[in-house]
Amino acid sequence: MRRRDFLAAGAAAFALPALLHPATAVAKAPQRLVVAGGAITEMVYRLGAEADLVGVDTTSLYPDATFKLPKIGYFRQLSAEGILSLDPSLLLLSDQAGPPSIVDKLRHVRLPMVVIPETLAVEHVPQKMRLVAEALGRKAEGEKQAALLQAEIDALNAAVARLEHQPRVLFLMSITDGRLLAGGGATAAETMIRFAGGRNAIVGSNGYKPVSAEAAVAADPDVILISDQSLEAVGGLAGLRSLPQMQALRAISENRVVTLEMLYLLGLGPRVARAGRDLAAALHPGADLPRFAS
Repeated sequence: MRRRDFLAAGAAAFALPALLHPATAVAKAPQRLVVAGGAITEMVYRLGAEADLVGVDTTSLYPDATFKLPKIGYFRQLSAEGILSLDPSLLLLSDQAGPPSIVDKLRHVRLPMVVIPETLAVEHVPQKMRLVAEALGRKAEGEKQAALLQAEIDALNAAVARLEHQPRVLFLMSITDGRLLAGGGATAAETMIRFAGGRNAIVGSNGYKPVSAEAAVAADPDVILISDQSLEAVGGLAGLRSLPQMQALRAISENRVVTLEMLYLLGLGPRVARAGRDLAAALHPGADLPRFAS
């Protein structure tokens, strides 16, 4: 998919407000907030509303304070009973959260909820921040944070536009029993690769799909990109290099493997520009890139 079409595909969702429960007004100051979606949780903290949090899903891994909060399970496999046991006054959830039957059950009991659309376009992340802020009754702070985020995104886009080389990057979502699961088109992985000035080595297929060793070699990636979690699961760099599927790749023999934490890399949350900058620095050693405050 061409970049222009890719961006247009995500624009429609962000032209609309967050989806509200029909009987729910947007909360001004929720006192018992539950969140399903790691990037949304990060935004809650960025907006200064963390004192209201009483529960988060298991993809909410940042900041470290989230580990102390009760967990409601994986955001795609939620439990209505687990959520309701926390007596929330507002549920803030990704539009990818589910299963649908559980979300419908929560609507049926009239739990106030705001659904935040996900995006595969970095350009839409500031609007996502505004939607979260509006749901929390923190519109002014949301505008401030969205503007700061937009400035970071613009700065990195400008720096990447000056780069001449676009290395081919193979993103490995996971390696299970030697089987490779790689990121194709229309994925957060491809979004971040492009944002950082690279090209996805996997072309012709969308989503996260199994890739044979032969296809990986044919893709001839300049760089292997993998999350910290997936790398640890195969025994670190030594374990990755020892896999027969990897040994024929130049990126492995030339030690061009980049690792980043999963949510940081793929979350498309408030740290998206910083993650993009870190990836760009790894793909383009020595490039003149902006520096962002931590």
